Amino acid sequence: MRLYPPVWAIGREVVGEFELRGFSLPKGAQLVASQWVVHRDPRWFPNPEAFDPGRWLPERAGPDRIPRYAYFPFGLGPRICIGNHFATMEAVLVLATIGQRFHLELCPGQRLDFDPAITLRPKRHHRMRLHRRSTDAGATLERGRDERAQVLADGASMRS
Repeated sequence: MRLYPPVWAIGREVVGEFELRGFSLPKGAQLVASQWVVHRDPRWFPNPEAFDPGRWLPERAGPDRIPRYAYFPFGLGPRICIGNHFATMEAVLVLATIGQRFHLELCPGQRLDFDPAITLRPKRHHRMRLHRRSTDAGATLERGRDERAQVLADGASMRS
């Protein structure tokens, strides 16, 4: 969501003349705030191109370290995306389910290219390799079921 936000930029119209960092902006002027740019700003995100989930830990992501509006994958304010909570929940569930079972990597020769339309989307399909994790939670669950079934079967055969 930080490196590849669903929307890469949002526009807003100035509703009344004001000054921003020494620039006078007239009523009706169009402003663009780019999540793609802000989310890669090294002032807020050290090593900004790296995928580092630990950067969101409380001891590393306090308000004194990442300002409130430095991360806005769904926009901000009264026009924030109404689906942001659902999309975040869905992403966590899907990524956790896949991530428990597999490690994903791009196939050799593949690179991420994007088509920045209204939403940020891949220009083409990407080929990936899925490597089953040795600590596959699903496999552990299946082994547990198999062991339980075996115990039940052994118990049944002992009674007969």
